[in-house]
Amino acid sequence: TGTVRIENERLSVDLRSGSIVTPSGGAVAVPAGRFDIPDLADRDIKTGTLDLKLQGALGPLAEIANSAPFRILDKADLGGVELKGSGDIDITAKLPLKLALSVDEVGWAARAKLSGFSADRQIRGYRITDAAIQLTADPTQVDIRGRGRIDGLLANLDIVYPLDNSNVAARQDVELKVTAAELAKRGIDLGSMVTGSLALKLADAPDGQRFEIDLKDASLRLAEIGWEKTPGVPASASFILTETAAERRLKNFSLRSEGVALEGMVLLTKSGEFREADFGTFQIRPGDSAALRITREGAGRYRVSLSGAQFDGRGLIRQVRDKKPDQSDKGSGTSSY
Repeated sequence: TGTVRIENERLSVDLRSGSIVTPSGGAVAVPAGRFDIPDLADRDIKTGTLDLKLQGALGPLAEIANSAPFRILDKADLGGVELKGSGDIDITAKLPLKLALSVDEVGWAARAKLSGFSADRQIRGYRITDAAIQLTADPTQVDIRGRGRIDGLLANLDIVYPLDNSNVAARQDVELKVTAAELAKRGIDLGSMVTGSLALKLADAPDGQRFEIDLKDASLRLAEIGWEKTPGVPASASFILTETAAERRLKNFSLRSEGVALEGMVLLTKSGEFREADFGTFQIRPGDSAALRITREGAGRYRVSLSGAQFDGRGLIRQVRDKKPDQSDKGSGTSSY
């Protein structure tokens, strides 16, 4: 229902309630809308403006968003993804009123609040479920921000999809809280070096995926040399995850804490199990100038090689001194030097 008014050479259509039925049979409510032609007396091609509010399930809403000529989902590589949840969408558009109309001639923008957002398959490498999202879109981009579950873990989302080869930079930032054990289950096993809670930020990188990790609430432990960071002490790590058919590599690995600096590379198996670490910079106390290499030799066995011009070895000496004879090379968690 609505009203049509012509006044002062202006046509206005005000919609108070209505609905749209999609080709698949889904229904979307239209609780409010307005269509204006402000220049009825103009002899040239007239311009129409549209303001529309849509409410309904995400399936029919997505079908409308991906209808010709816009094809928003297809352009954002989301075509064919089945979406669940509900949403409120506000759409504005300005277009010339003529029979042959291309999408480039339509100026449009959309703002949406989506709840219970879930996708039936991965979106850019992530399985997103139970998300509350604020979405904005225009002819150049789709911008998604919100909070939901990524592969079952609570996460903050900040994603930008460029449209139609626009100059907008793509962005895919994800922040989530995980434990070291959960991270290991997802293919990044740092062995016994890290335990506890981690705050993780993920972003795309040209040659892989960039990880930035807040380790303040985690425990870091290099038992082989007698060094440990307890929860509450500030620390951070970053690296770029690259993958081949045979392995996973943590490139440009960097760890910083109070007086501690590690830089190098960590190598994992394809399934994510720790294989070796090679730190060209290894400093656990001010003044250290050393390098460290750790190689996994078997279940619970590691070979450690430490070299350098200067190293505060009090922790290492204490570790060797306190080692009991029956711990020498047997059982889990043992090391060779």
